[in-house]
Amino acid sequence: MKYLRKLTVEKISSLMIFSVWLWGMFYVWLILMHNVEEKVGATLLSSPFIYAALSVSLILFLLQEKAGVLKELAIVTFSLVIIFLHLILIFNILLLRFPDIYDFSFYYECFLIVFLGVTPMYLLLRII
Repeated sequence: MKYLRKLTVEKISSLMIFSVWLWGMFYVWLILMHNVEEKVGATLLSSPFIYAALSVSLILFLLQEKAGVLKELAIVTFSLVIIFLHLILIFNILLLRFPDIYDFSFYYECFLIVFLGVTPMYLLLRII
């Protein structure tokens, strides 16, 4: 009950921005899945891990005491994007071929899984 009293306009607006951010990432993923003509129900969204990670992330996002959670999550996301771009570059140089849409959809799905796995852990460590 004490956490409900600490809900401020900043936390709610940050949560809304974070939710739109997640929605945008999933929408890009959905566009990629439709471009490769993959069945969406048999991929990422059918995993209960995704729903659990989203729920835990949103709850932990509301429980944050320190300010600046969006800024730090943006830095974590940017770092993950840089790591994945380097991995794509390295793997495709080693395979001596240019990445196609199937490669990008695979790497982006892996990125989403890692991001949704890292986000609740990061938010929990930030509370502690």
